[in-house]
Amino acid sequence: MNVWMRLSVNIVKYSSYRLLSSTCIRPSTHDYSAVKLLFPSHFILDENGVNAVKQIRKNTGAVVRVVDNQENNSVENVSSSFLLLVGNSFQINKASEQIKNLFEGRLPKVEINKRSDFKLIWHGYKRNYKGQFAPLKPRKKCIRCGGKMLSGNPCPLCQLKINNDYDLHYTDVELLSHFVCPYTWQILSPYVTNICKMQYKRVEAAIVKARHYGLMPFTIPLPMNEPKKLKPAGVPTDVTIKVKMH
Repeated sequence: MNVWMRLSVNIVKYSSYRLLSSTCIRPSTHDYSAVKLLFPSHFILDENGVNAVKQIRKNTGAVVRVVDNQENNSVENVSSSFLLLVGNSFQINKASEQIKNLFEGRLPKVEINKRSDFKLIWHGYKRNYKGQFAPLKPRKKCIRCGGKMLSGNPCPLCQLKINNDYDLHYTDVELLSHFVCPYTWQILSPYVTNICKMQYKRVEAAIVKARHYGLMPFTIPLPMNEPKKLKPAGVPTDVTIKVKMH
C-alpha cells in the first residue's frame, strides 16, 4: 500500500474515533449522580422548610440545594425553583424519601448517617493513557471545543457535567469535603484525586469561597519540627570570670 494511502486511512480512523467520542455518552466510573425535584404547587419554602433541608443534608450526607430556574419567554418571565440532589444512589434515595415527607408536611428527624461502603467520588478512578506507564501530570481538560470533544475517560466531576449537567457550587460542602484532607483540611492535589486541572481550579476556588463564608474550616498550620529546649539563663559556676579594675 502506498504511503499516502496509509496516511489517509489513519486520518479517517482518527476522525471517526473523535466523532464517536464526542457523540457517545460515557458510563460513569462512580455511583454519584445529580437529580432534580420540582416543588409542588401547594408547598411554600419558609424558614422551617430551610431548616428542614439543612437537617436532611446532615442526615443523608447528600447535597440538597435550592436552585432558581428562570426561563425568559416572549410573553412573560416564568421562574420555577427546584431541589438539586447530588450524591450516591443510597444518599439520593434516602434524601428523596425525606423530601417527599417534607412536602407532605412531616419534618425530618435527627439521624446519624453511617454506612461502611461509603467511598469518595474520586476513589478508584484512573484516567486512560497510551503506553505502559501512567503519565505523571494530570490532564488539562476533559471537555474541549465547547463540549464537542470528550476525552476517553473523563474525570468524575466532568462526568457529572456531561451526564447530569451539574456545576460545582461553593455551598455544596458535602461534595467539596471529598477534595480536602480530613486531618489538616488542606486541599488535595490533582495528583492524588486524578481530576483534570480545569476542575481542580474550580474546586480550589469553591473551597476558598466556602471558607470565607464560614461553611468550611481553614487549614490548620502544623509545626514541622519540635521546638528547641531553651536553657535557663544565668552565670556559669564552673568558669572563672576575670574582672579588670581601673
